[in-house]
Amino acid sequence: MIGTTAAAAKYPGAYYVCAVGSARIRKRIVEKIKSIADVKYATLIDPAAVFGKDRVEIGEGCIVCANTYITLDIKIGSHVYIGANSTVGHDSRIDDFVTVYPGVNVSGSTYLGSGCEMGTGSRIIQGLSVGMNTIVGAGAVVVKNLPQDCTAVGVPARIIKMNRSI
Repeated sequence: MIGTTAAAAKYPGAYYVCAVGSARIRKRIVEKIKSIADVKYATLIDPAAVFGKDRVEIGEGCIVCANTYITLDIKIGSHVYIGANSTVGHDSRIDDFVTVYPGVNVSGSTYLGSGCEMGTGSRIIQGLSVGMNTIVGAGAVVVKNLPQDCTAVGVPARIIKMNRSI
């Protein structure tokens, strides 16, 4: 921990990672640091995470926790957090600043839009998308596409409110 965002300017050449769970807050912190200092971001991958053999791209500033299984043909953006015991199926795309809390199952050919959050133990079935800045509640099961800027909960996941954009 370096302290305030302004402290990043004191450590030229250091690598950083923003370990904040909230996608919205993580994005604000990263953007503020980038505006005041020329920083580099590390990607942290727990040795107990398992990756498929082919075509997995991971952006800067990501955190991939223990016992996570990421298959193949996956593209993960920058500053993404993937919690312990989560899975990401083949041909999926996860945009920047997404949070996948522990125990989430992302099926194949899915899309998670920038800034969305998949609550602990939630699931998304194959071929679907969760829109930008959408929050999927803990334990929810996404069985149809979700638009951007909403909160969805339950089994099956249903929209309970529309959120303000970042």
